[in-house]
Amino acid sequence: MTLWHRLCPAVLSVCLALLASPGAALTAEERQALDLGRYHITDPAAGYFDREARRTYLATTSDPILLAALDHLAFGQSCTDVLAQPVMSGEVRLPGYYIDNEAWREAVKPFAAFEDTVTGLAASEFVRADGYAGNCLVDVLLRWARADALTRFPTPDDDRQGWYQIESMLFAAGLALMNVRDTLPDRTADIAEIDRWLKRAADIHWSYPGQPNGTCCNNHFYRRALYRTVIGIQTGNDEMFRDGISAIYSALDEATPEGALPLEMKRGERAAHYQNFALMNLMMIAELAERQGYKVHEIEVNGKTLQTLIDFDLAAIETPETVAPFAGAREQWRGYLAQGQYFGWLEPYLARTGDPRAAAILAPLRPVENRSLGGPMTLYFYTPAP
Repeated sequence: MTLWHRLCPAVLSVCLALLASPGAALTAEERQALDLGRYHITDPAAGYFDREARRTYLATTSDPILLAALDHLAFGQSCTDVLAQPVMSGEVRLPGYYIDNEAWREAVKPFAAFEDTVTGLAASEFVRADGYAGNCLVDVLLRWARADALTRFPTPDDDRQGWYQIESMLFAAGLALMNVRDTLPDRTADIAEIDRWLKRAADIHWSYPGQPNGTCCNNHFYRRALYRTVIGIQTGNDEMFRDGISAIYSALDEATPEGALPLEMKRGERAAHYQNFALMNLMMIAELAERQGYKVHEIEVNGKTLQTLIDFDLAAIETPETVAPFAGAREQWRGYLAQGQYFGWLEPYLARTGDPRAAAILAPLRPVENRSLGGPMTLYFYTPAP
C-alpha cells in the first residue's frame, strides 16, 4: 500500500477533493484570447423568450397555476407607490451575507425592493400590454439612471457585498427592460438614456476582475457575464455579448468530466447549492444566446457540454451527497431545495428538453420566480402536459 493510500483515511475530505482532479477556469486573459468573433447580436429585441407566442398560448390556457399568475399580475403595482421608493445613488456598501446576516437583511431591503419592482412591472406589462406598467418601469429606471446609481462601490478586496449586489441589480434592470423596450415607441429617447447608464455601470463594475481562484471565475463571474450579455444585446454591443458567451467556455473548461464546477465545490457543505447557483446564471446566458440564433447548448469543450453540468446538478438536487467526492464534505445544506427562486432556470430547460427530472423537481415548487433572474419563469415558460 502506498503512503498516499495509508494517509487517505486520516484526511478523507482533503483526499476526496484531490482525487476529483478538478479542471481550471479560464483566466480573464485566456477568456479574452478566445476566438469568439463569430458571435454577433442578431436581434436586440429578442429578449429571453418569445413574448407574442407566449401571450397567444396564455390566452387559451385553463391551467390553474398560470391563471392565478395572470390574475395576480393583472392588478400590478401602483406607479405612484414605486416612484416613491428611494434611489440608492451613493456608494453601495452592505454588511457581509455570512458575516452578519441580520444586518445584511436590513441593509439590502431597498435594493431588493428595486429588483422586485422592475421585475414585477415588466411582468405586469407582459400580462396587461396597456403601457401603464411599461411606462412606469421606464420612469423608475430613468430616476436611477439620472442619479448615476450603481456606479460607486468600495474596493471589492475590502468590502465585497456591495460589489456582489450590483451584479443582480444590473441584470434585473436589464432583463426587465428587455421585456418592454419594443412596446413603448414614445419612450425611445428615455430608453436610450437608460441604456447608456446601464452600460456605464456595467463597464465600471466589470473593470474589477475579481479575486484569483475565486470571484474572478466562479458563480460571481457568471453573474457578471449575465449582465454583460443582457446589456450587450440591448445596446448592440458585440464585445459585451461575447463577454457573456466566454462564461460558458470558461465553465466547460473548468468542469470535471462528471460536470462538477471545482470553484463551487470549494464551498464544502454548500457545494451542491453553489453548483446550482452557478447554473442559474449560465442557463440564462444560454437562453439569451439561443434567442440570438446560437446553439450554445451544443458547445463542447474537452467532451463536456452544458448538459454535462446540468446532469451533475440534477443528480445533486436529487441526492446532494453526490457532490461529496468533489467537495470533501458529505453533509450538504438542503435549505435551497424548497425555495423556488433557485429553480426558475429549470422552466426554460424543461421547455427546451422535456427532461422528466426537471419536471419532477418543479412540480411541487410552482409557480417559480426570481426577483432578479427573469421574474415569473413559470408564467413565461411552463406548458402543462395535455
